[in-house]
Amino acid sequence: MKFEQYMFLKQSLLDKVLSDADAASGKPAPLVLAYLGDAVYALYVRERLARLEKDKARVLNDVSAIIVSAAMQAKALDVIIQELEQHELDMVRRGRNTKASVPKSASVSEYRKSTGFECLLGWLHQEGKKDRLYEIMGKAFVFSVNHFKNGDKDEG
Repeated sequence: MKFEQYMFLKQSLLDKVLSDADAASGKPAPLVLAYLGDAVYALYVRERLARLEKDKARVLNDVSAIIVSAAMQAKALDVIIQELEQHELDMVRRGRNTKASVPKSASVSEYRKSTGFECLLGWLHQEGKKDRLYEIMGKAFVFSVNHFKNGDKDEG
C-alpha cells in the first residue's frame, strides 16, 4: 500500500469515528478479528496476572509478553485445537490462511497459527460467546504458564 493511500484510509477511519457512523455491515475480515482477539487476550492475561502481583509492573509486563507472544499462542493452539468445534476450527482456518507480513519475532508457522487463534478469540468476542471465549483463553493461559515455568524459559 502506498503512503498516500494509507494516510487517506487513516483519515477516513478518524472521520468515521468523529461522525459516529454506524458499524460497517458484513463480516469483519480475519485480520480485523485477529486484531480484536489480540487485544481481548492481552487484556485477559494482564488482568489474571495483575490479580497475583500488586507491585512489580515490569515482571507483569515480561510474563504477559511471553504468554501473548505468537510462539506461545501457536503452542497453546496446538494443545487446544482438538477441543474446538467445527465452526471454531473454521474461524481458526480463516485467520491462519490470511496473508499478512510476518514479524521477525516469530516463524511463519507460529505467526499463522497465532493469527488463527486470535481470529477465533475476536470472533467469539464479537458474537458475544463470553463463556466459550473465557474457557478457551483460560486453557491457553494455563498451558502457557505451565509451558514457560517448566521448560522454555528462553522465550522472552
